Amino acid sequence: MNTSENRLPKSLRGLFRDQRNRMRAARRRSRPVTELLEPRQLLSGTDTPGSSLLQAYGQLPLSFEANRGQTSSQVEFLSQGSGYALFLTPNSAVLSLQSSAAQGTSGASSTVLTTQLVGASPQAQIVGENQLPGTSNYFVGNDPSQWLTNIPNFSRVEYQNVYPGVNLDYYGNQRQLEYDYVVAPGADPGVIKLAFQGADSMSLD
Repeated sequence: MNTSENRLPKSLRGLFRDQRNRMRAARRRSRPVTELLEPRQLLSGTDTPGSSLLQAYGQLPLSFEANRGQTSSQVEFLSQGSGYALFLTPNSAVLSLQSSAAQGTSGASSTVLTTQLVGASPQAQIVGENQLPGTSNYFVGNDPSQWLTNIPNFSRVEYQNVYPGVNLDYYGNQRQLEYDYVVAPGADPGVIKLAFQGADSMSLD
C-alpha cells in the first residue's frame, strides 16, 4: 500500500485495492484477444502515429457510471479511464492516479487525491445528467445471476442542494476533471468548504 492510500479512511482503502485488482484482471483477460487481432492503421497519412488518436481520446467527455454493485456501496458514481479511477461518494470525490510507466505491472505506483465536502448536507440528492448512449456490463465469474448489465452512463453528475441553495456539478474530459458550484440567488456561497488530502501543493488557475 502506498503512502497516499494510507491517508484514506480504512473503509476506502479496500475499495482502491479491489478496483485496482479488477482493472489488472480485466487487462490480463483481454490480452489474448488483443494479441490475435491484425494490426490496423487508423490514422491518415499526414498524422504522426498515435498523435491524432490520443488527441481525440483526450477530448472525450468523462463517463460516469451509476453504481449498481460493481464497487463499494459508499460510491454513488464512478469513472474509469487510462491511468485513473474516480469515485464520487456523498461527501467526497476520490481520484486514484496510476503512473503510465507502471500501468499493468505488479509494482504499479498510484496517487490518491481526495476532495472532501466539509459540512455538506447528508440529504443531498446525487443524480446523473445527460445520459450517454453506451452502457457498462460486468461479467465477473461463472454465475450469470451475479453479472451486472446495462448500467447507465452519464456525462455529468449533479449534487443537488449539497449546501443550502448550492448545487455541485462534476464533468470534464479524459484529461481534466472539472466541477462547478451553482449558487441560487440569495444563497450564501460562504458555506462552501473543501478539504484536500493527498496533494503536496495546490494552486489556482
